[in-house]
Amino acid sequence: MLPLSLTSLLLATSLPTAEAPPQWWRVSLREQFDLWRIRSLRRLAGVAALVGMVSLGLLTYAPLVLQSLHGLRATTAGWLLAPALVGIGLGTAASGRLADRRWTRPVSWALATCCLPLVLLPHLGVVAIALMGAGVGIGITFPLLLLDIQTAAPHDRLAQAGAMAQLGRNAGAGLGVPALSLWLLAGMPTSRALAAVFLTMSLAVPHHEPSRSHRPSSSPPPSEQGVSMIIDLEAVRATDIPRVGGKGANLGELIAAGLPVPGGFCVTADASFAGQQQTILGVVGADAVLEAIRQCWASPEQPRASPTART
Repeated sequence: MLPLSLTSLLLATSLPTAEAPPQWWRVSLREQFDLWRIRSLRRLAGVAALVGMVSLGLLTYAPLVLQSLHGLRATTAGWLLAPALVGIGLGTAASGRLADRRWTRPVSWALATCCLPLVLLPHLGVVAIALMGAGVGIGITFPLLLLDIQTAAPHDRLAQAGAMAQLGRNAGAGLGVPALSLWLLAGMPTSRALAAVFLTMSLAVPHHEPSRSHRPSSSPPPSEQGVSMIIDLEAVRATDIPRVGGKGANLGELIAAGLPVPGGFCVTADASFAGQQQTILGVVGADAVLEAIRQCWASPEQPRASPTART
């Protein structure tokens, strides 16, 4: 699993997201390294590793719980995994519609965190419900994480960012699940070891907030090309000058160089001339920021910009 993830990560360094660029098959390790230098992307890749450990850990150790604590046959225990698989499918299907809701991430985290320990209870009905609840929470989490990691990445590196998320998840599954088995090798009774496994997974369920560059549902729609109109400064590079301007691109390069720069984001726009956009100061609060952005976008139509535009 991990070798396949590494292969897909290398291939994604040049795979297209819209149109195939010339010589797309060439692999650039430098470009991949530049992505890993972005702090928000590294953090999200780590979150993906925890998701991978918990999701595969649930499917690996739940049958052991059903066999050891409930005396079920392996076949019957396998059938009782169906609620978890159905829950993962339902969560994944619902994640798109719920992506912009503020409560989605906390609820998915709470579902997985609270339902995992309930798998250890003696009543099979409760166990089935807990498996489905944990599956729904896990199913919602990873698609939203993939959205966040692609939103935080440069617009021309979306395939690479997606590969980072997949690598993190597969690495977490490949390394975390064997690590959980150490509880079973510790010499304690099986029931106590399995309880430790599920409590560990419950504590490991990641709770993350959406990327600062994630566009809220009340903001203007993206451009026709499907490119995000809000970009985290950490994801901006000199090649983004046509979209974010020279000042924003320089700030992004300073962050990449490791210099202390306050966090922020850029609202993309086409190239403009001096005096075209209105300057709005003293903006406080999310609603006020959105209103200021609308005023700024509308300012080229105001009379003060017309003389400059004609010159």
